[in-house]
Amino acid sequence: PFLAPTSHCSHQKSTINSPAQNQKHQINNQLNLTTTNDTIMILYQPAATALSLLSLSFPTLTTSQATNTPDPSCQAQSGQCGPSTTCASIGFPGLCCSEWGYCGSSVDHCGGDCCQNGPCLNGPPAPTPPTGNPPTGNPPTTGSNYSADHGEDSRLIAYVGNWQACPTAEQVDAYSHLVIAFAVSYTYSPTKNNCDAQCNIASSVPICNNMNNQALVDTWRDAGKKVILSFGGAGMGGSWFGDQNNCWDYCFGKEEALSTSLVNIIDSQKFDGIDIDYEYCYDVAGKQSGRCAQRSGAYTDFKAQTFLDQLTSKLRTKLDALQANNGYNRGRYEVTHAPMDSDMTPSSSAYFQILHNRRADLDFLMPQFYNGVTRPALGVDGSGGGQMSAAALFGSLSNELFDSEPNKVVFGHCINDCGGTGSNINAAQAVQVTSDLKNYNQGEFACNGGAFFWVAADDIGGAWSDAVLAEVSETAGCSNFGGPSTTSTTSTATTTTEEPTKPATTTTTT
Repeated sequence: PFLAPTSHCSHQKSTINSPAQNQKHQINNQLNLTTTNDTIMILYQPAATALSLLSLSFPTLTTSQATNTPDPSCQAQSGQCGPSTTCASIGFPGLCCSEWGYCGSSVDHCGGDCCQNGPCLNGPPAPTPPTGNPPTGNPPTTGSNYSADHGEDSRLIAYVGNWQACPTAEQVDAYSHLVIAFAVSYTYSPTKNNCDAQCNIASSVPICNNMNNQALVDTWRDAGKKVILSFGGAGMGGSWFGDQNNCWDYCFGKEEALSTSLVNIIDSQKFDGIDIDYEYCYDVAGKQSGRCAQRSGAYTDFKAQTFLDQLTSKLRTKLDALQANNGYNRGRYEVTHAPMDSDMTPSSSAYFQILHNRRADLDFLMPQFYNGVTRPALGVDGSGGGQMSAAALFGSLSNELFDSEPNKVVFGHCINDCGGTGSNINAAQAVQVTSDLKNYNQGEFACNGGAFFWVAADDIGGAWSDAVLAEVSETAGCSNFGGPSTTSTTSTATTTTEEPTKPATTTTTT
């Protein structure tokens, strides 16, 4: 991630259970909402511009909407709705306008004496149901389920720290993908992790709460989610100053055995793909000069770059072979990386070029826009700070790393762990970033890959994801309307297809 040194993440203290925070929804006041201890549901108004780019049209809803007369002591607030704007009039018939000016159907919206209009519990009876077919483009409401089945775009991906509390159903309903972080080749130590000298990894990984929970994975997948395994993270070693870990060094040259072990885990635990979270050095002779002082004698730039290239290639080849063998039927197994923004600029960067050359092996990319190089929360166009514009970097990844395929680039956010780089982002800011990105350069990135975030444990009650989903989901399925497709099974890999072997039995704890 994230702040050095807590990127994807040195907070992965796998042997220490982090207690789940017992909090209700708290929406940042930048949503023009005075926060209380009440649960708030936020629905975001559909983005007409983004939908028009898809040339979609939906039937017009008509409804009769009664207006409640709030208690005179209530301080009427105008937000999404207000004293003179009903939820029905902005596309959400049957919902209440809360005292704070937001649409929803919970007791917090419809109860009490300050519900402004709609089917308030203490107000007039519920309105007449709308006529006609409801539009399919309306954002999901609380209790709905967002799946990965809409197409290769508009994803909402949550990282799940497997040493942290399991995400609740209230959180997961907004996620299209869950990334289980991490599989690693070390055992945790507070000062420096104990690296396995042969890069052996455990034959299974915890899902959450430091426990394997296959039933939970199956439940998520049955709901249409994709569940991806992430290998790496900050505990394997980071390129920021002061980091002590160098476990990546012991994996260089072992791409064959490592890729086999990861594919075996994917097969046995029914994952839908693999993410490589590499935040270590690969070019100390060039752009990373002076960094990774902790590297061992096993490190060279050539070995690091070869590792990134060959691990990607071998994973693609072996996952394709696994699919041919087991009949996996949810597209192809997904392969992705989650590079730091600092490693993707300039486009001549060795890591950038490796991913470009392996782009046929990748299904999408998850760049971390929260390491300080970009500051999207202050303006996606770079107007608010950062070394470069997040939109410019997104464009480079879409148009140079990939072949003008914005739907393959998933914009990365950090909710709460990235204060060290000034990159924490609240729900309102993330919604604005997503909207601005869609409208950037006359809609060039309107059909983009969606958003991912670190980490589910910080998505308290699903408040952050519910708000962001309302914007992300507006373009769900856009790549199915003439946009680029990621269903190709072509691989640029040139690796052997020998029978996979079982991983070594050395047990590590993530």
